[in-house]
Amino acid sequence: MTRGRAVGLSDRSFFLDPEFNMAVRLSLFIIAALCISCSTAAAQPVATFTGGSISRDEITAYMISTGQRDIDPVRTLETSVDEELRANALWLIEHAAKRIPWEAQLAAEARDAGYVLPEADSATAANLFDKCLSGWLRLELATGIDEPTTDSLRAAYQRLGGTLNRPERWDVAYIFRHVRNNGDESTWEHEENLLEDVRERVSRGEMRFGQAAFLYSQAPSSTRNGRIGTVDTDSKYRRDFVEAVMGFEKTGLSDIVRLENGVYLFEIGAIHPARFIGFEEAMHRHDLRFLLVQNARSKALDDQLEAIAGNSEQNADQLAQYVLDTQDTVPAECQTLLRITEDRLLAYRWFDTKHARDLAPGETQVEEYYRTRSSEMREEGQFLLLRYLLPLGSRADSPDSRVERQELAIKIREAAIRGATDDGLRRRYAGSGLMIERSGWVRGSGSAEADSDLLAAEEGKLTGVHVLKEGAVFYRLLKRRTPPVRPLEEMRAYIEQNVHRLNRTKLEEDLLRRYLEEIEFEERWHEIDTNVNSPSS
Repeated sequence: MTRGRAVGLSDRSFFLDPEFNMAVRLSLFIIAALCISCSTAAAQPVATFTGGSISRDEITAYMISTGQRDIDPVRTLETSVDEELRANALWLIEHAAKRIPWEAQLAAEARDAGYVLPEADSATAANLFDKCLSGWLRLELATGIDEPTTDSLRAAYQRLGGTLNRPERWDVAYIFRHVRNNGDESTWEHEENLLEDVRERVSRGEMRFGQAAFLYSQAPSSTRNGRIGTVDTDSKYRRDFVEAVMGFEKTGLSDIVRLENGVYLFEIGAIHPARFIGFEEAMHRHDLRFLLVQNARSKALDDQLEAIAGNSEQNADQLAQYVLDTQDTVPAECQTLLRITEDRLLAYRWFDTKHARDLAPGETQVEEYYRTRSSEMREEGQFLLLRYLLPLGSRADSPDSRVERQELAIKIREAAIRGATDDGLRRRYAGSGLMIERSGWVRGSGSAEADSDLLAAEEGKLTGVHVLKEGAVFYRLLKRRTPPVRPLEEMRAYIEQNVHRLNRTKLEEDLLRRYLEEIEFEERWHEIDTNVNSPSS
C-alpha cells in the first residue's frame, strides 16, 4: 500500500500566518496526499504460520477494511519513541495478524458451503476496491505531470490572489446597545453610561471582555463572547461600523462609539497590515513558489481526472473502471485490500450463520444478565421539575440584556419563596414572557450548576437563578427518586442482543485461540522493535 512522505520547507512562516486561507490549506493537504509514494516494506513478515505468513501490507489493508484508513501500526512501531503509541501499535498488529489467516479460513469454508455474501457487504468491499483503484490512478497521473510552465504558474497566482494579497485587517470583538431611531438624548446617554461602566470593570480586571459581551451585548455575537473575527474594507457589515473599526490605530479597548443604530464598545485583538505580493516576488520566495507549483499541478491533475470521470471527487467508481479498462494488471495493494475485506465480511457472516444455535441467548443467561446488571435496567430520570424561564429576546435589538433577565428572575424567585402561586406569578409577570413548565422524569436540568443545586435541594424547594443560552431560569424540585428497575419482559430484547454479543465474543476468542495453535502461529512483530532507532523512509 502507499505511504505518506513528508514535504520539507525551508521557510514555513507563510504557512503559519493565521490569515492563511483554509481552502488553500485543504488544497495543500490534498496535494500532499497525491504526492505520496510506495514505501519499502519491511523484509521480515509480521507473523508466520504453517503454510504462510502475514505481511505489513496485509496489516495496512486490514486497517483500511475496518475503517482505520490513516493507521499504519507497523510504521508507528518502526518510527515512534512514544511508549503509548507503540503499545497501541503492537496491539493493532497482533489483533490484525491473528485474525487475517483465521478469517481467510472461515471465508474459504463459507465458499465451500455455497454461502453468498449479502449484497450490502459486497457493495462495501467493492466500494473500498474502487477507492483504492481511483487513488492509485491519481498517484500515477500526479507523478506523470510535467513541471508547470510560467503561464500555468501565473494562472495559479491569479487563482490564489485572495490568499497572497489582502487589505489591512482588524481582529474585532464588540458589545452593542441598541437605541431606536426616535430615542431621545437621555436614552443615548443611559446606554453610553452603561457601556462606560462595563469598560471600567473590564479595564480593572473585574470581568473579561467576553463575559461582559455575553451579559450586556444585544448583538448576535454575544453568544461568541462578542467576537466576529476580522474586519476589512470588503467586510459585509454596516458601512459606519466598518469605518469605525478602520479608525482604530492600536489594540485593546476602544472608547464608547456612537453609531446610527446604537452605542458600541470595541476590543481590538490585533491589527494585521495590508499585504501585496506580486507574481515575480512570489516566484522568488521558496514557500510561495512551492504553493504556486502545487496549485498548478493540482489544476493539471483535476483537468485529467475531469476528462476521465467528469466530477472526479464523486466518481471513484468511474476512475476505478478506467483503471480496469486500461491496465494489464490490477495494482497488488488493491487486490490485497479486496481479498482482506471480502474474507473479513464473509467470515463473520458465516460465523453467525454456522454458530446461530450456540450464540442464541438462553433463558438462564437472560435472567442472570437482568439480575446482575440492574443499573442498565433502570428507567430514565431522577428529577421531576417545574422550570421557571425568562427567555431572552430573539431579536438583535432586544432591549433586555441577560443581566436584566437575571435580576427579574431573582425577583420572581423571591416572590415564589414568599408564597406567590404559579398562577399569580403568571398574571403578575405576564408581560415579561415568563414560562412555567412541568417536566416528566429527567436526568437533570441541562445545566451543571443547576444540577448541583438540584442534588442539594429538598423536595418542594427552589434552586438558584442561572443564566443559560435560552434565558434566565430557576427550578422547583417536585420529586426525587432512584429510577426504578424496568420489568424483565420490557428489557428482554436489549438483554438478548447484549448476551448474543457476549456469547459471540467468547466463542470467537476460544475458536481463534485453538486455530492459532493448530497452524503454529508465530509472532514476529516484536522484531520490528529493533528498527526504532533507524526509522525507515
